Amino acid sequence: LDVERIVDEAGAVLVGVMHSHTHTPAYPSPTDVADAARFDPLGIWVFIIVSLEYPDPALRAFRILDGDITKVEVVVEDGSGSG
Repeated sequence: LDVERIVDEAGAVLVGVMHSHTHTPAYPSPTDVADAARFDPLGIWVFIIVSLEYPDPALRAFRILDGDITKVEVVVEDGSGSG
């Protein structure tokens, strides 16, 4: 993948991926689980999924290892620096 090459060339570390589900919940699909096994077999990445199923988007994050899906807490801050 180009992303992996770019990350390697920059000396960075890929820690996760983000994508959307336009008509389904913010939960890993069977395709997501299969992709996790292929691209992240050690279960290190965080998979962020945004669901656009309803007018108010839902954002959730998960780790996936050996087909097991574990929810990761997402904390959204307003960016003001006030904590």
